[in-house]
Amino acid sequence: MDLVTLEELKEWLGISKDDTSKDTILNIYIKGVSNTIISLIGRDIFQQDYLEKYEGTNSNTLVLKNFPINFIDKIEYVNNGVVYKTLSEDEYDINKKSGILYRDLAWWKTGGSNLMSRNINFPRRHIKIQYNAGYTEVPYDLKFMALEFIGDKYTIANSEGNKESLKSYSISDVKKEWKDSVTLDKEQIKIINKYRGTSI
Repeated sequence: MDLVTLEELKEWLGISKDDTSKDTILNIYIKGVSNTIISLIGRDIFQQDYLEKYEGTNSNTLVLKNFPINFIDKIEYVNNGVVYKTLSEDEYDINKKSGILYRDLAWWKTGGSNLMSRNINFPRRHIKIQYNAGYTEVPYDLKFMALEFIGDKYTIANSEGNKESLKSYSISDVKKEWKDSVTLDKEQIKIINKYRGTSI
């Protein structure tokens, strides 16, 4: 998913929506900047289904790889290919925004529960979680960051000083070089880190 729409970008740049002469190149900027920002985050932030295996933490918190959590389908304890227990919804709590699951009895690794054997380790012994996570709409701070980047790049598009270390993007027969590395200010780094992951 792109972080901004063509209509939003044209309004940001002060280009009339009726002027379609630059639409192709603007779409290339949108895809290039969106890909760069998502790459910096290091994970897909948009809504999709996941089926993941976790080792356990021996604590009452378990941080999922993707967030925000939209819903949990199933949580199962698996030992050597056999499902020993499926947790009911009242056996854990969810911090949907941060992607953290809480359980009073802890998310055991090995030997902490009669569900698990001390002799079988991850991944043969694991907690299997099926869930849906990710944003259904582009967060406004990421949208604003993308608009800022595109605005800067669009303004200096003809500068020969920006032709080093470039990556190519193309639509139809039009090609545009996009610089793979970007310089972030402190506020932008904070935004990127917010979407990278959760520390507890």
